Amino acid sequence: MLATAGYESALAPPPFRGLSEEDSEGWLSRFEKYVMYRGFPDREKLNLMAVLLRDGAGDWLDTLDNATKNDWALMREAFRQRFEESDLLQWQKANALWNRAQGAEESVEQYITAMRKLARAVNVQGDQLRHAILRGLRPQLLGHVIQTQPATVEELVKAARVAEAAAKATAAATPADGSFNQVVAELAANRLAAEQNTAELRRFTTQLSANMVNLVDRPATPPPQRAASPRRVTFNDPGWQNVQQTPPRQRPTWNGAASRQPMNQPPRNQPPTRSVPMSCAYCGGMHPRGANFCRAAGVTCFTCRRRGHLAKMCRSGRRPGPNFPGGPNFSA
Repeated sequence: MLATAGYESALAPPPFRGLSEEDSEGWLSRFEKYVMYRGFPDREKLNLMAVLLRDGAGDWLDTLDNATKNDWALMREAFRQRFEESDLLQWQKANALWNRAQGAEESVEQYITAMRKLARAVNVQGDQLRHAILRGLRPQLLGHVIQTQPATVEELVKAARVAEAAAKATAAATPADGSFNQVVAELAANRLAAEQNTAELRRFTTQLSANMVNLVDRPATPPPQRAASPRRVTFNDPGWQNVQQTPPRQRPTWNGAASRQPMNQPPRNQPPTRSVPMSCAYCGGMHPRGANFCRAAGVTCFTCRRRGHLAKMCRSGRRPGPNFPGGPNFSA
């Protein structure tokens, strides 16, 4: 218990829980190195392992018999059989070996050391290990290494170190990618803005030219002409002014069954509007009331030889009859 009391958590291995993602072989190797450094006897090794095994690994420890728990050699062998030598663990380690890739900030030494550790866990060496290392190298280093055609793992390691040193020297001599990319982006943006401005200027010039052509080709606007005043007719015969114009009867149009007032008939006790054209009983045309609008004013009928109406509107036909008591009344 004296040695266990000197347990140093900073140097000792972490607790082991028996999970599939844990490296049981690496953990056991670190455990053995620590107890060797501390100079623990077998009894203290068993006590420290019992303390570090947690969760599923602790439950497995409780299932062992007392003979195994009290013998370090038996305990070590049982631990390896349980957590290291299963087919599932072997497959997982082999899969990790062939899918391992060098990180962006990982050096060649760190990468190759990790690959050798995985290869030792699945008993891979020689050409298989060399191919696995080549597969995971960064693309910046892989081209140089392939050109050297390494035949062994040691030659591959040497070529990878040279390629890594050359890549670092080249990166130091090359300007920062960020500034260069920024300059390229600014140039591209300026070019795009210039193209847009040029297209806008061309469109404006084309539109301006089209407007100028329209102004030149457009005919001059003629000056407004004053409308001719309607012809006024006066009648010297005072007898014509007593004749009242009688418009023909119009067929009313009804606006539904509920309405009793025709739409086209003016309301009762209200004279018609002078500006509304009406059918004339003297000339047969449509015009407002008034002598100045009637073309029969001052015209002699061919049928009855009377003035003030046309022959087609004559009421006496071809039979002679008395004269109109007066001339037509075209007053409003």
